[in-house]
Amino acid sequence: MPSSTSSTIETKEWLQQLLNEDIPTPEGDELLNASKRVLQCFHATDAELRDNLAYSLIAKWITSSKFTSDQLLLLLDHALSSEMLLYRIGESNTSSVLMRSFSSLVIASILYQDQQEKFLSEDTYTRVFNTLITYTEQEQDLRGYIAEYGWAHSVAHVSDAFDELAYHRFSSYDVCERIWQAFYQFILRADGVFGYEEDERMAVALRSMITHEHVSVAQFCAWVEAASEQLDQQDYMERYVKGINLKHVVRSVYLGFKLNGQLREEDEGLFTALKALRQK
Repeated sequence: MPSSTSSTIETKEWLQQLLNEDIPTPEGDELLNASKRVLQCFHATDAELRDNLAYSLIAKWITSSKFTSDQLLLLLDHALSSEMLLYRIGESNTSSVLMRSFSSLVIASILYQDQQEKFLSEDTYTRVFNTLITYTEQEQDLRGYIAEYGWAHSVAHVSDAFDELAYHRFSSYDVCERIWQAFYQFILRADGVFGYEEDERMAVALRSMITHEHVSVAQFCAWVEAASEQLDQQDYMERYVKGINLKHVVRSVYLGFKLNGQLREEDEGLFTALKALRQK
């Protein structure tokens, strides 16, 4: 991370030049070395440096095939490590969440590129999935937008990675069920009602499971009913707040299908019968 105002300005200028292609994109080992410098910017509490420049550049390089498949696998290993996704995992209300959260977006970009190039083995897919599950079990900092840092958005960002996993060629019902359980744990651990469209980002992954036929609407609705019954066992205010988050996720799934004309009549009946969808 830049250690002074002058080095921050210098780094921003370098990143902007690379984004604009005013200077050549590095190649070979130089590209990997440059990428490590870019990824270190995820530590930055400067939102422009971290989000608009560093993340935008690394995502552009990944999705425009600047890396070879072997390089992407090395980048993926780094993104899953204790230096990135699991960096100081378990902390809350510190800036370490920025590195963890933006690492999820890098993983999502690599998974997206794999859908185009198919360089991941099933074993690697499983390792990515298990590491992301570990992350969701241990991430305690669920803040969305932080005034002094900008976007943290840990729930939304990992939801993007889970979306890529949900419709992947190696996905399955069991994978999708565990993703749902990870989302449900976020609903249970949230301090209050999600305020930064985390429900919609989770819903994108949930809709992917269904549209790619790894999960049926009936199976999804059964998960939701079981979650509603568990919430009924909690005291009133716990049930009220967590119920709102569950309701918002389910409504986002339902409306996404409804607005795109993707609901069969029998599936619409399953959705509208859900307690989580109907409750005020």
